[in-house]
Amino acid sequence: MIMALPIAFFIMKDNQSEIATPNIDPVINQKTDDSIKLMDVLKTRPFWQLSFGLFTCGFSMNLLGTHGVPMLVDHGFDSITSSNVIGLIGLVAIFSTLVLGYLSDIVQRKNILMMVYLIRGLGFIALVLASSKWQLFTIAAVGGLVWAGALSLSGIITADIYGVKLVGLLSGLTYFFHQVGAMIGSWLGGWAYDNLHTHLVAFGTASILLLMAAVTAYFLPKQLPLVAKHAK
Repeated sequence: MIMALPIAFFIMKDNQSEIATPNIDPVINQKTDDSIKLMDVLKTRPFWQLSFGLFTCGFSMNLLGTHGVPMLVDHGFDSITSSNVIGLIGLVAIFSTLVLGYLSDIVQRKNILMMVYLIRGLGFIALVLASSKWQLFTIAAVGGLVWAGALSLSGIITADIYGVKLVGLLSGLTYFFHQVGAMIGSWLGGWAYDNLHTHLVAFGTASILLLMAAVTAYFLPKQLPLVAKHAK
């Protein structure tokens, strides 16, 4: 609360004209805000692409958070090493998130989002196949570089495509899919291990979903034909 309240009162702005949006035409963005409606958005592909990506994000994050340590222990690593590996991912993510935020104003944002999902997807399979401690910590360090950032990148891409008028509502809707994925990921990890006696099913599913999310992120547009139509 000590940090969040000053940010809310003195830093966040409701007037979009005061906020720089370098990746989108401000004229198109302004006209989109006045014209586009929720039902228009729900009929467009990028909304569902972003929602699917966040579904896989929630699926993978909660799967690793819930079953990562037990999976590594079952694969022969001691509990301290296993927990340190998961902790290293979060530690690296603290700094890498700042870097991703900086890059998102320089590099096309959908490409960064694609990279996040791609590297994370490969990392899930690598964790399952790792056979030594140095492999584990290397995977964790690389995975931490892209562990966070999907939520904020998806939010700003939503604003780039649809404008800022509905960005709060649309971010909430896409985050709903993130939480659905989080629930399913936690459940599947336990169910698959209890019934199939392997972690590969859940972690393999997470990897496949993340690779699919990387593909969908690559095909995200900068702006919709619908946006350009309204702008005219």
